[in-house]
Amino acid sequence: MNDNRTRLKVIHCALKRLCHTQPGGHAGRRQFTLAMLISGIVSSKEVQLLAIVSKLPSKNQAESHIKRFKWWITHEKVDCSSYYLSYVCLLYTSPSPRD
Repeated sequence: MNDNRTRLKVIHCALKRLCHTQPGGHAGRRQFTLAMLISGIVSSKEVQLLAIVSKLPSKNQAESHIKRFKWWITHEKVDCSSYYLSYVCLLYTSPSPRD
């Protein structure tokens, strides 16, 4: 497994562990999209969609990923309080691995 694939898998597993219930269907796909965005931003150290997509494991679907990310950014049901804030709160309140 290359580094980008490993990073994506670790981030996605970490997001799953933070949730008490495993989301399915649309919520599961949205969680994976969030994991892809985080992985791409961490890997590319940029927030431009093309740079993010270039660091994802499957480069053959670049246009599809860009459309997916644009939908994520602009969709009215994906807002800070429903997706980002819940993970931030869980990360903030969870003990660090070194404790």
